Amino acid sequence: MDMIATAIRVELNTLGFKKVKVTQTISPAWTTDWMSEEGKRKLQEYGIAPPDKRFAIPKDGVECPLCHSSYTRLVSEFGSTACKALYQCNDCKEPFDYFKCH
Repeated sequence: MDMIATAIRVELNTLGFKKVKVTQTISPAWTTDWMSEEGKRKLQEYGIAPPDKRFAIPKDGVECPLCHSSYTRLVSEFGSTACKALYQCNDCKEPFDYFKCH
């Protein structure tokens, strides 16, 4: 977390902001319920399936962010990070991450 706060301070300083205060809060815990529709759309455009309450427990059928097929299968409950699951589309054959609901 300190590295993220430092990176934010450095970036804002390079943009001309001299007095920067970064506040870190751990309560209440962040959940995917706080994710905006725009944020979900950007995840999908990047190639990550956004969270969907229907798939809170990883299972087959998550929509592929690349070809939009629902003919997909769970490969691993953990993808590139613990908050994502790894899926593969059975139509376009591409693997993709699914951002799990939290």
